[in-house]
Amino acid sequence: MDKQPNDKSDLLIRLFEEGKNFTQEVLKENERLRLLLAAQKADSEIKKKEDTLPENLARLEMENRRYKEELDQLRRTLDDVEAENKEFAQKYVTVEQQNSSLANLYVASYRLHSTLDFKEVINIIKEIVINLIGSEMFGLFLKDEKLNELSLATQEGLDDKKCRPVLIGFGRAGEAAEKGDAYYAARKESEDDPIACIPLKIHDRLLGLIVIYQLLKQKDGFAQVDFELFNLLADHAATAIYCSQLHTQAERKLSTMQNLLELLKSEK
Repeated sequence: MDKQPNDKSDLLIRLFEEGKNFTQEVLKENERLRLLLAAQKADSEIKKKEDTLPENLARLEMENRRYKEELDQLRRTLDDVEAENKEFAQKYVTVEQQNSSLANLYVASYRLHSTLDFKEVINIIKEIVINLIGSEMFGLFLKDEKLNELSLATQEGLDDKKCRPVLIGFGRAGEAAEKGDAYYAARKESEDDPIACIPLKIHDRLLGLIVIYQLLKQKDGFAQVDFELFNLLADHAATAIYCSQLHTQAERKLSTMQNLLELLKSEK
């Protein structure tokens, strides 16, 4: 009868120990299951990423191609803008050169019409052809009405052969004089052929002819502004020559009349 309480106490202790052990095993199993679940979840995430990797790679490649195309388009646009800027700059320089040349011609034309001295007019035309046109070998020929040919009035760099009178209707210069139309050579065939012939006319009356054989070395050829200069020069030079010739003739007649009057006075 005395051992019964001890037996119950031992039983309780044993049950407590068994409960403790069971709880620990449950906790361990729960931790193992939690770790297993976490591992499975991690494996699932990795597998999911592995499954979507080709899609992501394809998407990235597509975006990369799109960005590359946009970059190429931007580069092409930039190249076009740079080309337009260069073209605009070139046009600006050309316009500035044309404006400068036309302004210089305006000044030269003013000089042409500011004098009635024939020799001064001829010298001004020579300066214009040298400085504005850029010629180092040319001749200015004036028409001789009696001989129906053009005689040399002034020249630069010409040899004796090129200084001979121009016969109207013969050769490049003579044909230009006869037709009254300016002549420009696409390419120079020989040293004796001119590269430009500019008739000097008032209406349909031929007064003279500018014959150009060679340009300055730094000038490759005629530009568009040169043709404008030729047109203006032909008109202004012809008018200046005509006026100076009339003035010279008038002065000669006046001088002759004065001499005649002086002679009549002396006879009386």
